Amino acid sequence: MRAVTNGGWRDRGLPELLLGLVVVAIAFVVTGFVVADAIRDVKQSRDTIKVTGSARHPITANLVIWHLAVDAKAEQPGEATRLLRTRAAAVRDFLRDGGIPDSAITESTVSTEETTIRIGRRRVPAFLLRQGFRVSSEEIDKVESVSAGITDLLGRGIPVSAGELEYISTRLNDARIQALT
Repeated sequence: MRAVTNGGWRDRGLPELLLGLVVVAIAFVVTGFVVADAIRDVKQSRDTIKVTGSARHPITANLVIWHLAVDAKAEQPGEATRLLRTRAAAVRDFLRDGGIPDSAITESTVSTEETTIRIGRRRVPAFLLRQGFRVSSEEIDKVESVSAGITDLLGRGIPVSAGELEYISTRLNDARIQALT
């Protein structure tokens, strides 16, 4: 004869039931830790202030750089050299007369190029020589006034080409620190 059971719960052994209850208890403990961490993080975020922003501090240039060049073109290299020396001396004198000291003037090496010039209806080989100058000074007003008068050289027949004035601040680290304070 077969024994009648009441839904089969008595057929299961006690260890399986105990194992299920232990798993549920562990799940409750882990959930409790997760919830406690979340609550702690929310509380800590209320206790701190995070600031992101920007600061501005005006800076001024304390150095100006100016590039200019003069060239000479002639059939013979000796003639082009003499012409370039004369023109380069005129540029140096122009800068000195404007109050720019020799220590602020740097001359680059002379560049040479073979080219042609037109004599009448024909083209003949020639030499083009170019002398560059770099003016670097902290006397910004003086360099600005000299650069404004560059047309005087052109008026005297000196073919000079001049670049833009470049303004530079060498005190950026100091300005950064002042802006942060």
